[in-house]
Amino acid sequence: MGAVAIDRSNPKIVWAGSGESWARNSVSVGDGIYKSTDGGENWNNVGLKDSEHIAKILVDPQGRQDRLRLRGGPLVE
Repeated sequence: MGAVAIDRSNPKIVWAGSGESWARNSVSVGDGIYKSTDGGENWNNVGLKDSEHIAKILVDPQGRQDRLRLRGGPLVE
């Protein structure tokens, strides 16, 4: 995982961005962003399957439904 964020307005909602964010000679590619609504017990892929690496997730502090800012993408283009 490249990034994890907890929703401050509801700590049971956790976001995880797949793909390692630390570039080195061996790095794992991810398949999008995952969301848990039960504190991390269960996870669902909710999109961005071609993003490869998600290095940062910011959750809207106002608690608006699923508003995120992400930083990611291929390490080399």
